[in-house]
Amino acid sequence: LDFYAKVNRSGKVYSLDDMKANVAGSPVTGSLSVDTGAAKPSVKGDLSFDTLTIQTTAAATGTPKAGPKWSSEPMDSAWANAYEADLKVKANTITYQGWVLNNPKLEVSLHGGKLEVEGLDAGLFGGQMNMTAAMQANSSNKGFSAVNANAKFSSVSAEGLAKALVGSQLIKASGDVNMNTQISTAGASQAALVSALKGDGAMSGKNLIIEGFDLTKFIGALTSGKP
Repeated sequence: LDFYAKVNRSGKVYSLDDMKANVAGSPVTGSLSVDTGAAKPSVKGDLSFDTLTIQTTAAATGTPKAGPKWSSEPMDSAWANAYEADLKVKANTITYQGWVLNNPKLEVSLHGGKLEVEGLDAGLFGGQMNMTAAMQANSSNKGFSAVNANAKFSSVSAEGLAKALVGSQLIKASGDVNMNTQISTAGASQAALVSALKGDGAMSGKNLIIEGFDLTKFIGALTSGKP
């Protein structure tokens, strides 16, 4: 970790300006301010990443987790109730498992236990993705009382999108897909969130050809992670 910034203090507000850092080989620039005198510690910032890779715990340690894909253990959501934040983030790429977002821009806010992602715009699988999302932490600090997401995919690769959704190559496809979807759920654990998942959407395709599609396997992969 390499880090440089101009640090200023005004009362209980600490500002980091002209920040330049290198985190795991990825350059980060921008500014941050931390208010330790507020009712809840508050963070504001504007950050630019080169390549940001988001990993699950199992991926980070290199140790596959045994048992079901979705844990029934209560999730700790105390962090959402303990802090406030307003962040602007952009990057050349953000990668999470099979999802590679190109030139993403988004705004993240955290207030009153509610985490919101606004205006996520990014290139994805040869097309474009736009998304907003929100999740409200339970007052018990276990799980979330509401999770909502709205996403729009425009002219994205059908095969790339299907592979990212299920985590494996279950189908061979060509062509582009346009899709609008809205989902919502609530629960104290990963398994509870997946079980309560509901939503709707609409999809259209252009020059779409699908080979070897097994609906039962596709649905099974979405719900259990075991294609």
